[in-house]
Parts: sequence; structure tokens; C-alpha cells
Amino acid sequence: MIVSFDQLRAEELYQRFEHGEGLGESEKDELIRLLYRQMRFGQDDSKARLWVACGDIIRQAQDWGLRNLRQKLEHPAAGEAALLFLRFIDEFDGPETSFGAELLRRVRNGLTQARKDWGRLAKKEVPLTPEIADGLQCHAEARADEIDQVVREEVANLPHDERQIVELIYFHPDGLAIQEIAELLGITRQTVSARHRRAKSMLRKPLQSTWELLNS
Repeated sequence: MIVSFDQLRAEELYQRFEHGEGLGESEKDELIRLLYRQMRFGQDDSKARLWVACGDIIRQAQDWGLRNLRQKLEHPAAGEAALLFLRFIDEFDGPETSFGAELLRRVRNGLTQARKDWGRLAKKEVPLTPEIADGLQCHAEARADEIDQVVREEVANLPHDERQIVELIYFHPDGLAIQEIAELLGITRQTVSARHRRAKSMLRKPLQSTWELLNS
């Protein structure tokens, strides 16, 4: 397998970024462009890595789009950031150099609209007609599917032991308990709990706004 210079450069920048070494603004822009390019070519983990690398842009968009809200990240509209990001990277067809600025604009405007929509719903009761109910159900299902895809992509990158625990707790049809997993795998309850904690720690940063699904 031939590894290109762009792949090596992206890996170098991402490792430095992930370990908190501090990239300059030009290096952050370069990392985002390289990861976006990899995603367009279908590299498996590039979408999840791109979400992490764009964290500062997403937070800035949340600050602008959810302005005047004291607890921005606890507001229902904040959860739209991940969906806006996923839709944007699927639709974006502009030059790579404009990716960051356009992402900021799209997420900021989307959150601004979401905040206004939530405000209007909070001020008045909307009659729940069958048509509206069906629309809300379709939206909820689509949102759940998109979030589930992001979560599963990150879980797939976990080490075997930690991934096994997460899959048995969250993705098993019966949602196994800690004691059941310990008996199934022939390990102690403490070992299961320790692996579970490590897995959640590994997932916390890349998942960010979808973290509450695994922490519930």
C-alpha cells in the first residue's frame, strides 16, 4: 500500500492536534483541508477526525448562533450542530480553502434558525395534527440514524477490549448489564467497569455533542 505525502502530513498534524501540542492557525486550516480531501476519497475514519479538527469552528458557530443563551450547550438547539456538520460535508462542493469559513457560516446560521424555532415553540402551543406528528417522527428517526452512524464509526476505532464492552452495553439487542457481561466474558465486574470507563474517556472528545447518548 502506497502512502501519499498528504496522508503522512495529515497523520502528523492530527496526532499533534489530538495530543494538545497546539497547532498554528495555518496548520489547523491545512489539517482540515487534508482531512476533508481524505473524506472525499472515502478514507474510513476521516469524517470522525474532521469533526474533531473542526471543534473550534463548531464552538465558535455555537457561540454566535446561540448568543444570548446563558447555557448554550444545554439548549435543545445545540444538538443540531452535529447534524448541520454532517449535512454540510455531504453537500459542500466549493474550493477547499473556503471550507472552514463556509462551515462556520452554515452551522452558525442553522443554529440561529434552530434557536428561533425553539423560541417560537416555547411561546405558543402548536396544534399537533397527524401531518405534523408524522413529520416530527420522520425527523426524529433521521436524526437518530445520523447520530448512530457517527457513534458507530468512533466505536469501531476503539481497542478490542473497550470496543467489546461498548458494543455489549449499547448495541446488543438486550443491552447487557455489567454483571451479565462479566459472566459472559469470564472476567470480573471491576474489569468490565474499568474498560467501560476507558472507552467513554476515549469517546468523549471525538463525539462531543453526541456524548450524552453514551453517558445516559
